[in-house]
Amino acid sequence: MGKYDKYEINWIKEPIDGRDWSWLESIFCKLGHYYDDYAKNVAEMPFNYTERTILGSLAIAADRCNYYTLLDYSTKTKEGYHYPDFWITIPQWSGKSYDFVFEAKRFKHSFETNNEKFKKSITKKLKDIHEDFLNKYEIGKAENAPLQCALLAFQLRIDEHEWKKFNNNNSYDKKWHELYSDLYSAQEKQNKDNNEWPDKESICSFWYLYWVPFDIIKNSKFEKWYWKTQETRPQYLKPALDLLIIGSFRKVK
Repeated sequence: MGKYDKYEINWIKEPIDGRDWSWLESIFCKLGHYYDDYAKNVAEMPFNYTERTILGSLAIAADRCNYYTLLDYSTKTKEGYHYPDFWITIPQWSGKSYDFVFEAKRFKHSFETNNEKFKKSITKKLKDIHEDFLNKYEIGKAENAPLQCALLAFQLRIDEHEWKKFNNNNSYDKKWHELYSDLYSAQEKQNKDNNEWPDKESICSFWYLYWVPFDIIKNSKFEKWYWKTQETRPQYLKPALDLLIIGSFRKVK
């Protein structure tokens, strides 16, 4: 990863050794380009809303890679119909077509994320998605999918006051570099020692980062979305500077 790359996907634990996972990297690379275009031409943060908007953009990115997707599709199991978030078909993966199923949850975090608590929270959330939904309702069996994926999408937010504190002492880049270093160090530690994560299957497979410098969204085009301009206007949302997506693959049981 470059010093301050705008988007990057990093593997923590590849779910199946020897397989070609370039399809996933291609999707997230396209997602970064899509966000770039959207922010530039629409002057909005497309991931500053619900998980639907994030998954919708992910589906657009997958389509641009010539893969096939369904959002909120229905699948029938022993306990009735259920509606997973995302189903993707890769036309040629290791020589033949494969399906993958995804369930995603979206969270908001401040820029001052406590990384020790953050790691523990990630582990629990991933485990809950796999066990309480994907495994419980046998998501993926009807689709003949070899793998299921739990996705956590974290919108890291900062308001104007906090930005000014960072900007005044030129510490925004430093703060981001520290946050990245903490996450990367945790990744390196997990590669050597799985004891940090209580359930080996809950270890993350990958994480993806997209970030936008605050001075880009702090301009006249973006102000209509984020700044309080009159008394009757609701308090502005904290701009989501960064989108951190953490994914965990498991075999479909």
